[in-house]
Amino acid sequence: MAGGASHLAGVSGDAHRFEGRSATRDPAFVKYTVLALALGFFAIFLLLPLIVVFTEALRKGLDTYLAALTDPDALSAIKLTLIAAVIAVPLNIVFGVAHFQIRVSRQGVSHHADRPAVLGLSRHRRADLCAGLWCAGLVWPVVAGQ
Repeated sequence: MAGGASHLAGVSGDAHRFEGRSATRDPAFVKYTVLALALGFFAIFLLLPLIVVFTEALRKGLDTYLAALTDPDALSAIKLTLIAAVIAVPLNIVFGVAHFQIRVSRQGVSHHADRPAVLGLSRHRRADLCAGLWCAGLVWPVVAGQ
């Protein structure tokens, strides 16, 4: 751990290494525009629906909301969600660690140590990752019966 901490301590001094790459040479307005777009996407697609859901759920008051939670259908839905999470999380951990071990044993990670994992992937590997996430989004609702 001490080696990792000493490596992190030197990152700010080594920032000039990253400015030589085309991905980090963009002008400040481009970086701030991308950041603003990402934060706007986050606000519109995550925060706004979350606020609407809680506003609608609490529209008739906290007592009505709590009474709805004790409804048998609501309790069944909560139970099913927890069961799915208890099954999915360990499986994701096992398969994620196995996938990482396979990748490390095939190509090593030393040349990607200074970059986030997704940025360290080749163009083809990023495409595979996107296709996998897209398939998971389409296949899981069908498997789960939703």
